[in-house]
Amino acid sequence: TPQHSSAASDVYKRQESGNELAQMLAFILGGMMVFYAFFTGANVLNSILTEQEKGTLQRLFTTPTSHMAIFSGKFIAALFILAVQIAVLLLFGNLVFGIEWGEPLPVAIAAAGLVIIAATTGLFLVSLIQNPRQGGIIFGGLMTLTGMLGLITVFTAGSPNTPAALQTVSLLVPQGWAVRSFRQAMEGEALSNITVTFAVILLWSAVFFFIGQYRLRKRFES
Repeated sequence: TPQHSSAASDVYKRQESGNELAQMLAFILGGMMVFYAFFTGANVLNSILTEQEKGTLQRLFTTPTSHMAIFSGKFIAALFILAVQIAVLLLFGNLVFGIEWGEPLPVAIAAAGLVIIAATTGLFLVSLIQNPRQGGIIFGGLMTLTGMLGLITVFTAGSPNTPAALQTVSLLVPQGWAVRSFRQAMEGEALSNITVTFAVILLWSAVFFFIGQYRLRKRFES
């Protein structure tokens, strides 16, 4: 009957609206997760500068432990904290908001990429500054700017006429690639596409890691 047809149409519209809202919430939560992961990585590795200022790092260097082992320990700690943080947020989003992040393997690849790039970016930034006070300026300013650029596709997710140039701009910063990998996982893209994104993230990470550890080693071994 017309009444039944109208009721069914209303139910369908509500379901469709609910799905769109859930997808938008997933994009926003995923974007915020990426945004704050970079701050976490930087703040954990900023302990290198804090210990340098307090003199505890110099005392560590007097032990038989190599500089590389000390810096590697700091880096591994950042990886571990980031992995726990991201796992908790993914689980929280799924259990509390019902967010479907995607198939387990693509989501695991996206999460691994975020852990690695957030930690290596932190290492790179720490190698550029001399003390924790400079770190506040760099982390608060530069990382906020690059984070906002990386989240452009999140802010424009609900707009059907988003210029392609904006998506390209977001990929000029590492946060943009991390966001892209989660979006690919949530949208069910082919594993090959997600793997390509992950490979680019690893390339960013390798550059940041080698520059960061080289600068730190050169600074403290001189």
